[in-house]
Amino acid sequence: MKRYLVLTLRTPRFDPAVIEAHYSHLEALQEQGALEAFGPFTDKSGGAYLVRAESLDEARAMAFADPVHATGSSIVTVREWDLKFAIQAQEARTRSTTRTPRNSPVSANSRRRGGIRMANRVRCTF
Repeated sequence: MKRYLVLTLRTPRFDPAVIEAHYSHLEALQEQGALEAFGPFTDKSGGAYLVRAESLDEARAMAFADPVHATGSSIVTVREWDLKFAIQAQEARTRSTTRTPRNSPVSANSRRRGGIRMANRVRCTF
């Protein structure tokens, strides 16, 4: 399955009454195992959520069924997202070299953490 970022940007016709239905829609996506993360923008201009789907068409169907789209309260766009995690990138760089340079932040963290790289201790879950 691929990941898709759904952006919802409020229109001038935004109706606050649609928020409850929007959250019910997100809850249904979560129950289906499709929703990985969600949240509003702090400036109240809209929000975003991350879904997993087999195709862009399937992700669009999920997003366009959202009441904020159906009511015209928000413009909804869907983009396939090749999500990368900073920890994964660091681990890949570490595997590609045999030795971490002594002055790198990872090397410094290893020395401070008793030889355990900090990146190995932190896990991101979406």
